[in-house]
Amino acid sequence: MKKQVFYVNILFLFFAFQLNLIAQTRGELELRKIKAREEIEKTNKIIREVSRNKNISLNKIRILNKQVENREELINQISGELKELDKRIKENEYIISSFEKDIKGIKTEYGKLLQSVYQQRPPYFELIYLFSSADLNQAYKRTLYLRQYSQYRKKQVKIILQMQELLDIMNVELAEKRMLKEEVYSEITRERVNLSYDINKQERYFTYLQKREKNLKREIRKNENIAKKLDEEINRILAEEAKKAKSIYKLTPSDRIISDKFEENKGKLPWPTASGIITGKFGVHPHPVMKNIQIDNGGIDITTTKGSSVRNIFEGVVMKIIAIPGANQTVIIRHGSFLTVYRNIIDVKVRVGEKVDYLQEIGRVYSDTEGNGETILHFRIYKEKKTQNPELWLSR
Repeated sequence: MKKQVFYVNILFLFFAFQLNLIAQTRGELELRKIKAREEIEKTNKIIREVSRNKNISLNKIRILNKQVENREELINQISGELKELDKRIKENEYIISSFEKDIKGIKTEYGKLLQSVYQQRPPYFELIYLFSSADLNQAYKRTLYLRQYSQYRKKQVKIILQMQELLDIMNVELAEKRMLKEEVYSEITRERVNLSYDINKQERYFTYLQKREKNLKREIRKNENIAKKLDEEINRILAEEAKKAKSIYKLTPSDRIISDKFEENKGKLPWPTASGIITGKFGVHPHPVMKNIQIDNGGIDITTTKGSSVRNIFEGVVMKIIAIPGANQTVIIRHGSFLTVYRNIIDVKVRVGEKVDYLQEIGRVYSDTEGNGETILHFRIYKEKKTQNPELWLSR
């Protein structure tokens, strides 16, 4: 009897734990799916804007690459959900099958017990049993025994009812999981169609640009010249600062505090634009179209929407505002031993020497309305003289 009660209690606990585990796993998968969908929608917004201009550019390839990456991430998350559901369905089916056998066994055992008792005992068994007692003490003990026996039978019935109730709940849960699996399967099918569409578009753009090798090489040279001028200007500024202070690394106490706080917020700093996607990654990587050509990016390129503001990512002081042909204006802000660089800005709203606050607007990203219709901010972070990967510093 105790074993059966223990068994039912364990099953209830297991089932409650399983439901909680499913809720947690689904919750985590759902959050990752929401994040992936947000990235897709963000990229879609930019795709819709740049698509108004019919020119096919290298950045359009990069935007599509990002969208393909986003869709693959979403499909991975949905596949994970589908895999988890399959696992839980199989577990439920196994438990239900075992449970049904156990209930059948308990019912059979209980039925045999009743049949045995009623077949062997005479009529009015309880009264005869009590009145045949040798004394009052024995009669009292027999009364307790009959009461315990009656309670035992009631508990047996209760166990069967509890097990049946739990089985019904598990069957409902199984049916819901199967329905959910169908929904998730439909979802993944739709996303695979969308991915296929994006990949086909990506391949068309890729083929088109491969035929225009001269234009691509010209664009590479132009970007290299802009990057070289920016590097030269930053090195010159740092050299001037070092000459004035005898050491660029000699910070005032307040500069040291700002510098330490900046470093403490690695991975949590806000983006320099309210929205956007990274279409140019930091460091050396292959050219997205041309074979055997490497791109060396000293920062990241953020593609955003027309009219987007540029925001200072941490409190600091404006060191320099420079104009580079082909890249509009560049604002350099110092945060202790760190520098942040914002390139391709118009309508600059700050001045050299001005203290700037966290998320203060410093200008707008230039939109190439006459060319490819793109709005791209080039952003860098330096620690002393060394370039940093901004993706590791910005919030995700």
